[in-house]
Parts: sequence; structure tokens; C-alpha cells
Amino acid sequence: MELETVSYQQVCDGYKPDGDEYGLAEYALAPPRKQAFLANPNLNDYSKVMLKLLRKDGKIIGRSMMFPSRFKADEQIIETVGGSALEVAKPFRDGEAGGFLMSYNIRHKENNAIISSGFSETAAKCHKALRAYLLCFPLYIQIRDFRPILTKIGFHGILANFIGTICNYLYSPVLLYIKNKTTKKYKQYKIEQVTEIPQWVEEIVLHDGHKYMEIHDQKWLQWSLNNMFHSHKNNINRFYIVKIGVENVGFFMIKERVRVIAGKESLLGTICEWGTKDSHRLSEYDLNLLALNKFSNNVDAIFYATNDTYTEQKMKKMFFFRKGEAQIAFYDLHKKFREARSIDLWRVRLGYADTILN
Repeated sequence: MELETVSYQQVCDGYKPDGDEYGLAEYALAPPRKQAFLANPNLNDYSKVMLKLLRKDGKIIGRSMMFPSRFKADEQIIETVGGSALEVAKPFRDGEAGGFLMSYNIRHKENNAIISSGFSETAAKCHKALRAYLLCFPLYIQIRDFRPILTKIGFHGILANFIGTICNYLYSPVLLYIKNKTTKKYKQYKIEQVTEIPQWVEEIVLHDGHKYMEIHDQKWLQWSLNNMFHSHKNNINRFYIVKIGVENVGFFMIKERVRVIAGKESLLGTICEWGTKDSHRLSEYDLNLLALNKFSNNVDAIFYATNDTYTEQKMKKMFFFRKGEAQIAFYDLHKKFREARSIDLWRVRLGYADTILN
């Protein structure tokens, strides 16, 4: 196997790969993803690697992408790198290709740290084997339409629609309860959708009291709001600010993405970012309720994750059900941040690394 690295500058210059039999490079260089990577506000050196292509007999059999990020430890700000879009062609998934791509940044140690998120359980095992700190926190789902779930577990066609319709009818009082609860909370605050991220949002993020965080400053959030990896007419990003009277007290960001489940399109929502000036006046739970009121009516399910026990218990009463764990992998390449293995010291969000764009 041979590894080809492609820089940001090469991509800007119109790089076109050969031997892309499995479409791995084509996926990475699709216009929305390419545009998002090149618009990254942390990109300050175009000679850095953007795309790693693993070849065998000239054919591209594996792919991974890299993007610059920043990490905050107390008041120290450090440049980091994140991994994205790791994929190995099906005929080669039983070999060492995936581990070889994942270990590239570890072997080269060009940065002090690596932050990755939104990976599979298989990838999580690889991260653990490569001695990453795995930050795991509960992931929850609120169902809005049962039909996609029934399709996923094996029901199809008329039967899936019939059973799903009955389930939705029986579940409708629950959705009405959720709607009433969120509407009542909504009336306590003034909510505004914005297309330009205010500077005060960055102050909330950087001074939220945690020792460690991936830096989601004003420019990063604006980048996340303006870009996404997949162009579908129903894909959206929305950012809201929250006020009490005329005072800015918090914010939240949601996204909706079309996913294909068992051959059919499904619209999934995510509460991916939030922040508050004062958790006594506007808590994480409050922000989640406000966010629930802003999803499209045709969303099939909504995801959120938290490492706050109080919020977790409160959201269960809003009919959120546990669906495994959200995970962030952090590589402390020079062993400077040993305390970073504790998730309690981190500001964690479901929108870490590139998952907010995916």
C-alpha cells in the first residue's frame, strides 16, 4: 500500500486524482465539502495536508481528510488537527487500511493534539487502541415519526406505513405535550434567528468555566453556520440568540440533515451547539426546550447529547430515549494534557470537530 497526501494548495489548483474506482476521492472533493474545507477560518497554511489517499496497485482503496482546529487548555490556545471522512473500500475493510490512515497524524506528530468526533463504534475501538482519550457522553433521540424506524428494523412498503401511522396516532398526545411544554418555555424569552454570529457569543464560549475545549469562537461558528458537507434542499443550519428583555443571555444552533435509512430519505434534527451567560436564568435544559420549538414539522427524529446529569434526567421527561453514546477522541501527542482524559473538565457539544457540518 502507498499513501498519497494532497495539500490544500493542490486542491485549490484543481487536483484531479486517478484510479478512483471506488469514488473515495470524488466524495471528498464534492463541491459542498471542498468549499467547507477551504473556508475553514483556522486554515492559515495551504501547504498542509487536506486529503490522504491510500492506494493499492494504483487504485484508491482508502481516504481520510484533515482540517485545522484549535484547542484551549486553561488560557493556552494550541493549534490542532482533526480527522474527517475516513472510509475504506469494502473489499479492503478486513485489513490494516483503516488503522494506517487513522495513525498518520500520530506517526507524524506535526501538532500537539488531535481532536476527532462523529465516528463509528469500529473507529472508536481503533482510537482506543491508538491510545486516544475517549470522551463519552450519553446520546439521546426523540422520535417524531415512527415510519423510518420501522423501515430500518425490517418493515417495508404498505405494512411499514400502516403500522407507522398507527404508532404516530397513538404517540400524538406525547407530541402535543412536548409542543405545549416547549411553547410555554418559549414565552419566557425572546428568541431571534441570526445569520451573523454576534461577538458576545464567543465570550460565552471561551469563558464557560471548563479547562479544556475545542475552540468554537465567532469565526468558527460562522463557518459552521454558512457551510455543510451535503447539498440537499432540505438540509439546513440555523443559529438563534436568546434574550431576557434586551439582554443577550444565550444562544443555540440546530441542524437538519436528510439521511437515507433502508433506502428511504429521512429528515433528522440535531441540537449541536448552545451556551448561556447564567445557567440559573437560562439553563442547558431551557435551551434544549427552546431548540425543540425551532425544528421543522417534518423532522422524523431529533438528537442531542449531554454530560450534565440534571439535564439528562429532565430531557427524559420530554420523551428522549438513550441511543448509545456520543464520543470525542483526543490525542495528547506530547503528553502535555494528562488531565484531559476526564470529560468533566471539558466543554463538550454534539457539534465537535466536523460533525456540525456533516
